[in-house]
Amino acid sequence: MGRPASLAFALWMFAAPAFAAAEHQDFQAPFDVTGDEVEYQAERDAYIARGNVHITQQGRSLTADRVLFNNKTKKGVAIGNVKVIQGTDVLQSDFLEFDVDTLLGVVFHGRLDSAKSNYQMEGEEVRKTGDQTYSFDKGRFSTCRCPDPNARRPWTLTAEKADLQVDGYARARNATFEVLGVPILWWPYVFYPLKRERETGFLFPSVGNSNKTGTYVDLPFFWAARDNVNVMLHPEYETKHGFKPAGDVQYVFGERGAGELYGTFNDDQNLDSSSPKTPFSQERWAASLRHLQELPDDAWLGLDALAVSDNLYTLDYRDFANRLPERYLLSNGLVGDDFGNRFAASASVMTAQDMQNQADRNRNKVLLQRLPDVAFAALPQPIEAVSGLVASSGLEYTHFAAFGSPGGHYPGSYRVKNQFYDVGADGVRDGLERDGTGTTVSFDANLDDAATARDGTERDGRFEEGEPLADRGHRMVAQPRLAYPMRLADLVEVNPEVGYYGTLYDTDLQGTASRSLFTGRLDLRTEIRGTLPLPFGLGEASHLIEPHVTWVGVSSAGQNGNPLFVPTTARPQDRLRELDVANVMLDPSDRIRDADSVVFGVENRFFRSEDSSLLGELLVSSEYEAASSRWGPAVLQGAAQLPAGLRLRFQGVYEPDQTRFTDGLADFGWSHPFGHSLSLGYRYLRNIPEVFEAFTFKDERYQRFDQGFKLVNQVSGAARVQLTRQWAVTYVGSYSFENAFSLVNRFGLEYLSRCRCWAARFEVDNSVVRGFEWHIQYRLLGLGDDAAHPFTGRGSVSRFQGQGGRSSPFF
Repeated sequence: MGRPASLAFALWMFAAPAFAAAEHQDFQAPFDVTGDEVEYQAERDAYIARGNVHITQQGRSLTADRVLFNNKTKKGVAIGNVKVIQGTDVLQSDFLEFDVDTLLGVVFHGRLDSAKSNYQMEGEEVRKTGDQTYSFDKGRFSTCRCPDPNARRPWTLTAEKADLQVDGYARARNATFEVLGVPILWWPYVFYPLKRERETGFLFPSVGNSNKTGTYVDLPFFWAARDNVNVMLHPEYETKHGFKPAGDVQYVFGERGAGELYGTFNDDQNLDSSSPKTPFSQERWAASLRHLQELPDDAWLGLDALAVSDNLYTLDYRDFANRLPERYLLSNGLVGDDFGNRFAASASVMTAQDMQNQADRNRNKVLLQRLPDVAFAALPQPIEAVSGLVASSGLEYTHFAAFGSPGGHYPGSYRVKNQFYDVGADGVRDGLERDGTGTTVSFDANLDDAATARDGTERDGRFEEGEPLADRGHRMVAQPRLAYPMRLADLVEVNPEVGYYGTLYDTDLQGTASRSLFTGRLDLRTEIRGTLPLPFGLGEASHLIEPHVTWVGVSSAGQNGNPLFVPTTARPQDRLRELDVANVMLDPSDRIRDADSVVFGVENRFFRSEDSSLLGELLVSSEYEAASSRWGPAVLQGAAQLPAGLRLRFQGVYEPDQTRFTDGLADFGWSHPFGHSLSLGYRYLRNIPEVFEAFTFKDERYQRFDQGFKLVNQVSGAARVQLTRQWAVTYVGSYSFENAFSLVNRFGLEYLSRCRCWAARFEVDNSVVRGFEWHIQYRLLGLGDDAAHPFTGRGSVSRFQGQGGRSSPFF
């Protein structure tokens, strides 16, 4: 398919003497010839048609001012306003010459327009050199189909000479890429595909500048390795780090599996591994793998893995910059299955890479990994012996292991009860902490070395989040439960449940140990249905109200001496516990506090009467903790999908005993079919986690780092204004009221050509961490690109540089 194919059909049509068949019955192909004058010259055995010549044959047609064919030489010509139509392909020229025996021919001043394949080609002279090969002199190629044919095309690839192969490639010599008729790039030799399907070739480069990378140039190369494998190679050069090749492989495995593999490497000669700021190798790398596979019997396999060479990688490079805020890079491989909706089983391997210490004194060697974690669940099902009784159960085995030993960083004198190393919340013992330059200091006056320091958590005898765990070993958890659901007076659903929470340990330092807890819950729930009118003349909505009261209890005797593999978080997520009391009963930590709480809540849902689609929901709940004689947080959260492209999401957590808000979120969005969009958000979080060994300095890597943050209190927004169908401006920004400064400001300007054959984006970004950056992206469209969304994320530079799922190599 494509232009060469149409040209071949056109030449074949002219090579067949079809229009002579009217007077010589030895020609069998059907035809129709009309013209102002048709003449046969017997002495030359030649046919001449003049004036408005129109020839049709087998779905093809030719029009010209004059057509001549010699039956002896088997050569023919079409002269003047030649037009050949084959399907949606149109070939126009001043002169067409062909040979019926060899099917070789020449088109002079040929212009080929393929509406279906969305390209146009032309050449001063086009020769058919073989069965499916052609040669162009002074060829021009473009996918731009702008309304004004006399205007300069947005982009064109020109070549002094080009060789073409049907359903293959064009190889051009002395080629120039032009924008609006202005030469931009020149290559002595290039090649590009001639069809819309995925094909191997280079894509247009991306260029930009960042405080972290310096000026960079990326020249992506797409390789259609197999029908089920796409390979994108990124030979990128950065002035601050040097050559950084990367490869991205997208594949389909079998009929029910797919995945993506990415890897990159950089020999960073600008890095000093002897500096305390960067105590790691110059050989820096990153790799990721994502795979999802459906297995027989409805089983499935999932992989999501990511690893980087050092803790500064996500800060210094662009490909995983979005992972910079993460305290750990998590990797997980999971296989699972369910059996007749009665049982479920899974096995996983979970690892984490500690990214908290930016100077790379990470704790990967002592960080506990789950190698593996195996779980089995018996889903709720009735017990035949007792009518109405429902049983369920969970069983989980985990092997907790590390990739190394504590070594000299955590001597035995710091070990408490064989459970953890009492080195403080910064995770580093006295004498090994670093100052703002990364240099080791004898005393950490700002964090945790003594009671006189800010926190005083080192050697206080208590476990703090951030301190490394000392033991390794095995843990088995069993959670059988019995419930007796019922309905009272056809109004209230009642579901009482009791359970056992048993844990068995076998560890390296403490040997065997066990823990026995008992759990209980009682759910009361009812439904009230009605209708209510909607504002703005939108009709009526169905309203479903579900009040509920839930009691939950957990007994927690004798846990302090047990092994410690999963600590309780330093910032308990009361809101999550309240919204689902299963988070209380099935708490995975090894220190579970007593629970004797009652949760009150009302859920409101609103449905459109016409199609029962969800318009919005609102949840109000609160909790009374009898074990501590205090009211827990009051929670309000909801979401709404409003008319005219509006949407709303919000949540708020209020602590009545301290008369203060602790958690808040509001997100408002709007989108318009023309392309406009707007989103505004606000985030508040009073209690934030401690950061492992924070630094307070500004250098070539850190634009600004402020250790004084005590809470999250920030507003963010994003906007896209579609000025015209071609021009759009974008903005993404966030501002912190805590310490009063901007976090991110990102401006973008996008242009999409009128004929949707190319698009460009210029982006300027200034963030508190990465500093000032700018990026230029250019996309050629019309050969498989997404013309509606040529740039991934509409305002962000991504690892894939906005190529999307299909590729459009052009040289």
